[in-house]
Amino acid sequence: MSEPFDKPELVATFVTVGRRVSGIVVSATEHAFELRLPVGAGRVVPLGRESKLMLVGGSMEDSLDVVATSVFWRESAEHDSVRFSASDSDLGEIRAALRSERAAIRVPVRGRRALRAQLESTAGDFSIEAGIVDVSASGMGVIVGVKDDMRLAALLSHQTEGAVWRVKLTFHMPGNDAPMNVVAALRYRSFKQPFVKYGLRFDDESTRAAFPDQVQTVEQHLIGYEQAGRDAA
Repeated sequence: MSEPFDKPELVATFVTVGRRVSGIVVSATEHAFELRLPVGAGRVVPLGRESKLMLVGGSMEDSLDVVATSVFWRESAEHDSVRFSASDSDLGEIRAALRSERAAIRVPVRGRRALRAQLESTAGDFSIEAGIVDVSASGMGVIVGVKDDMRLAALLSHQTEGAVWRVKLTFHMPGNDAPMNVVAALRYRSFKQPFVKYGLRFDDESTRAAFPDQVQTVEQHLIGYEQAGRDAA
Protein backbone atom coordinates (compact mmCIF):
# COMPACT_ATOMS: atom_id res chain seq x y z
CA MET A 1 0.00 0.00 0.00
CA SER A 2 2.94 2.31 0.47
CA GLU A 3 4.43 1.90 -3.01
CA PRO A 4 4.69 5.12 -5.08
CA PHE A 5 2.35 5.71 -7.99
CA ASP A 6 3.53 5.07 -11.55
CA LYS A 7 4.89 8.17 -13.32
CA PRO A 8 3.96 10.68 -10.58
CA GLU A 9 3.96 14.40 -11.28
CA LEU A 10 5.10 15.68 -7.87
CA VAL A 11 5.77 12.92 -5.33
CA ALA A 12 6.13 13.28 -1.57
CA THR A 13 7.69 10.51 0.51
CA PHE A 14 7.73 10.32 4.31
CA VAL A 15 7.92 7.85 7.18
CA THR A 16 5.05 7.47 9.64
CA VAL A 17 4.68 4.91 12.42
CA GLY A 18 7.54 2.95 10.92
CA ARG A 19 6.12 2.85 7.40
CA ARG A 20 7.50 4.55 4.29
CA VAL A 21 4.61 6.20 2.44
CA SER A 22 4.64 7.89 -0.97
CA GLY A 23 1.89 9.87 -2.65
CA ILE A 24 1.18 12.51 -5.28
CA VAL A 25 0.80 16.17 -4.33
CA VAL A 26 -2.45 17.18 -6.03
CA SER A 27 -3.01 20.71 -4.71
CA ALA A 28 -1.54 23.46 -2.55
CA THR A 29 -3.10 26.60 -1.13
CA GLU A 30 -1.75 29.39 1.06
CA HIS A 31 -2.50 27.24 4.10
CA ALA A 32 -1.87 23.57 3.24
CA PHE A 33 -1.05 21.01 0.56
CA GLU A 34 -2.84 17.74 -0.13
CA LEU A 35 -1.42 14.29 -0.90
CA ARG A 36 -3.23 11.54 -2.77
CA LEU A 37 -2.19 8.17 -1.31
CA PRO A 38 -3.07 4.54 -2.08
CA VAL A 39 -6.24 3.35 -0.37
CA GLY A 40 -5.57 2.63 3.30
CA ALA A 41 -2.17 4.34 3.42
CA GLY A 42 -3.51 7.55 4.96
CA ARG A 43 -5.25 5.99 7.95
CA VAL A 44 -1.90 5.29 9.66
CA VAL A 45 -0.87 8.98 9.59
CA PRO A 46 -1.41 10.55 13.05
CA LEU A 47 -3.04 13.97 12.85
CA GLY A 48 -1.39 16.93 14.52
CA ARG A 49 2.10 15.41 14.20
CA GLU A 50 5.05 16.84 12.31
CA SER A 51 6.63 14.78 9.54
CA LYS A 52 9.60 15.40 7.27
CA LEU A 53 8.61 14.89 3.65
CA MET A 54 10.88 14.74 0.62
CA LEU A 55 9.29 16.10 -2.56
CA VAL A 56 10.61 15.35 -6.05
CA GLY A 57 9.28 15.96 -9.54
CA GLY A 58 6.90 18.56 -10.88
CA SER A 59 8.85 21.52 -12.24
CA MET A 60 11.55 21.18 -9.54
CA GLU A 61 15.07 20.36 -10.69
CA ASP A 62 16.09 19.21 -7.21
CA SER A 63 14.37 17.59 -4.25
CA LEU A 64 12.71 19.67 -1.53
CA ASP A 65 12.61 18.68 2.15
CA VAL A 66 9.52 19.97 3.94
CA VAL A 67 8.57 19.75 7.62
CA ALA A 68 4.77 19.68 7.73
CA THR A 69 1.94 18.86 10.13
CA SER A 70 -0.83 16.45 9.14
CA VAL A 71 -4.22 18.09 9.69
CA PHE A 72 -6.78 16.11 7.67
CA TRP A 73 -7.44 12.57 6.39
CA ARG A 74 -10.14 11.21 4.11
CA GLU A 75 -10.63 7.77 2.57
CA SER A 76 -12.52 6.95 -0.62
CA ALA A 77 -12.93 3.92 -2.84
CA GLU A 78 -10.16 5.17 -5.18
CA HIS A 79 -7.57 6.70 -2.84
CA ASP A 80 -6.78 8.31 0.51
CA SER A 81 -6.22 12.04 0.93
CA VAL A 82 -4.03 13.59 3.63
CA ARG A 83 -3.64 17.34 4.07
CA PHE A 84 -0.56 18.95 5.60
CA SER A 85 0.05 22.47 6.87
CA ALA A 86 3.52 23.91 6.24
CA SER A 87 5.48 27.16 6.29
CA ASP A 88 4.62 29.94 3.83
CA SER A 89 7.96 29.55 2.04
CA ASP A 90 7.57 25.77 1.60
CA LEU A 91 3.99 26.16 0.38
CA GLY A 92 5.22 28.72 -2.13
CA GLU A 93 7.80 26.23 -3.41
CA ILE A 94 5.15 23.52 -3.72
CA ARG A 95 2.72 25.79 -5.57
CA ALA A 96 5.51 26.75 -7.96
CA ALA A 97 6.31 23.07 -8.58
CA LEU A 98 2.64 22.41 -9.39
CA ARG A 99 2.41 25.18 -11.96
CA SER A 100 1.50 24.41 -15.54
CA GLU A 101 3.98 23.13 -18.06
CA ARG A 102 4.20 26.69 -19.41
CA ALA A 103 5.75 27.94 -16.21
CA ALA A 104 8.14 25.01 -15.94
CA ILE A 105 9.75 25.32 -19.36
CA ARG A 106 13.03 27.23 -19.31
CA VAL A 107 14.02 29.17 -22.42
CA PRO A 108 17.71 29.47 -23.36
CA VAL A 109 18.86 33.08 -23.47
CA ARG A 110 19.35 34.01 -27.12
CA GLY A 111 21.45 36.52 -29.05
CA ARG A 112 25.06 37.55 -29.14
CA ARG A 113 24.91 39.93 -26.22
CA ALA A 114 25.51 38.08 -22.98
CA LEU A 115 23.03 38.88 -20.24
CA ARG A 116 24.41 39.43 -16.77
CA ALA A 117 22.79 39.30 -13.35
CA GLN A 118 24.02 40.69 -10.05
CA LEU A 119 23.47 38.25 -7.18
CA GLU A 120 23.51 39.51 -3.62
CA SER A 121 22.56 37.42 -0.61
CA THR A 122 19.60 38.77 1.33
CA ALA A 123 21.92 38.90 4.36
CA GLY A 124 24.32 41.12 2.40
CA ASP A 125 27.35 38.88 3.03
CA PHE A 126 27.87 37.65 -0.54
CA SER A 127 27.74 39.39 -3.93
CA ILE A 128 28.83 38.24 -7.41
CA GLU A 129 28.09 38.84 -11.08
CA ALA A 130 26.75 35.86 -13.04
CA GLY A 131 25.90 35.07 -16.65
CA ILE A 132 22.26 34.23 -17.43
CA VAL A 133 21.90 31.03 -19.47
CA ASP A 134 18.16 30.30 -19.28
CA VAL A 135 15.06 31.93 -17.87
CA SER A 136 11.38 31.21 -17.31
CA ALA A 137 8.46 32.77 -15.48
CA SER A 138 9.37 30.73 -12.38
CA GLY A 139 13.16 30.72 -12.32
CA MET A 140 16.54 31.29 -13.88
CA GLY A 141 19.77 29.44 -14.60
CA VAL A 142 23.05 31.35 -14.20
CA ILE A 143 26.73 30.45 -14.39
CA VAL A 144 29.51 31.66 -12.09
CA GLY A 145 33.24 31.08 -11.85
CA VAL A 146 34.64 28.22 -9.80
CA LYS A 147 36.37 30.61 -7.38
CA ASP A 148 33.11 32.44 -6.73
CA ASP A 149 31.40 29.10 -6.10
CA MET A 150 34.11 28.20 -3.59
CA ARG A 151 33.31 31.42 -1.73
CA LEU A 152 29.64 30.46 -1.67
CA ALA A 153 30.39 26.91 -0.51
CA ALA A 154 32.38 28.31 2.42
CA LEU A 155 29.46 30.59 3.29
CA LEU A 156 26.89 27.77 3.06
CA SER A 157 29.01 25.60 5.37
CA HIS A 158 28.06 27.95 8.24
CA GLN A 159 24.36 27.98 7.39
CA THR A 160 21.78 26.12 9.44
CA GLU A 161 21.05 22.69 7.97
CA GLY A 162 17.93 22.73 5.83
CA ALA A 163 17.81 26.53 5.58
CA VAL A 164 17.02 28.02 2.16
CA TRP A 165 19.65 30.42 0.78
CA ARG A 166 18.05 33.39 -1.00
CA VAL A 167 19.53 36.11 -3.18
CA LYS A 168 18.42 39.42 -4.60
CA LEU A 169 18.80 39.33 -8.39
CA THR A 170 19.24 42.49 -10.44
CA PHE A 171 19.22 42.07 -14.23
CA HIS A 172 17.96 43.46 -17.54
CA MET A 173 15.87 41.62 -20.10
CA PRO A 174 16.00 42.41 -23.84
CA GLY A 175 13.57 45.13 -24.80
CA ASN A 176 13.44 46.59 -21.30
CA ASP A 177 16.01 49.17 -20.19
CA ALA A 178 14.80 49.31 -16.58
CA PRO A 179 16.61 47.01 -14.13
CA MET A 180 14.55 44.16 -12.71
CA ASN A 181 14.80 43.02 -9.11
CA VAL A 182 13.68 39.59 -7.90
CA VAL A 183 14.27 37.50 -4.78
CA ALA A 184 15.16 33.91 -5.61
CA ALA A 185 16.02 30.70 -3.74
CA LEU A 186 19.05 28.60 -4.65
CA ARG A 187 17.74 25.14 -5.63
CA TYR A 188 20.88 23.45 -7.00
CA ARG A 189 24.54 23.91 -7.99
CA SER A 190 26.03 21.91 -10.87
CA PHE A 191 29.62 21.88 -12.17
CA LYS A 192 29.66 22.61 -15.92
CA GLN A 193 33.35 22.97 -16.77
CA PRO A 194 34.75 25.59 -16.61
CA PHE A 195 31.80 27.13 -14.74
CA VAL A 196 29.27 26.24 -12.03
CA LYS A 197 25.58 26.54 -12.88
CA TYR A 198 23.08 27.69 -10.26
CA GLY A 199 19.39 26.89 -10.50
CA LEU A 200 17.37 29.72 -8.97
CA ARG A 201 13.64 29.65 -8.28
CA PHE A 202 11.87 32.98 -7.97
CA ASP A 203 10.33 33.56 -4.53
CA ASP A 204 7.10 35.43 -5.22
CA GLU A 205 6.29 36.17 -1.60
CA SER A 206 9.73 37.58 -0.75
CA THR A 207 9.82 39.55 -4.01
CA ARG A 208 6.48 41.19 -3.23
CA ALA A 209 7.78 42.19 0.19
CA ALA A 210 11.14 43.52 -1.04
CA PHE A 211 10.05 45.08 -4.36
CA PRO A 212 6.28 45.67 -4.21
CA ASP A 213 6.21 48.09 -7.15
CA GLN A 214 8.12 45.87 -9.59
CA VAL A 215 6.59 42.41 -9.27
CA GLN A 216 4.00 42.69 -12.04
CA THR A 217 6.46 44.26 -14.48
CA VAL A 218 9.02 41.52 -13.84
CA GLU A 219 6.43 38.78 -14.27
CA GLN A 220 5.09 40.27 -17.50
CA HIS A 221 8.53 40.61 -19.07
CA LEU A 222 9.62 37.11 -18.07
CA ILE A 223 6.47 35.50 -19.42
CA GLY A 224 6.77 37.57 -22.60
CA TYR A 225 10.38 36.54 -23.10
CA GLU A 226 9.49 32.90 -22.45
CA GLN A 227 6.67 33.02 -25.02
CA ALA A 228 8.93 34.67 -27.58
CA GLY A 229 11.41 31.84 -27.11
CA ARG A 230 8.73 29.25 -27.85
CA ASP A 231 7.50 31.10 -30.91
CA ALA A 232 11.06 31.16 -32.25
CA ALA A 233 11.65 27.43 -31.57
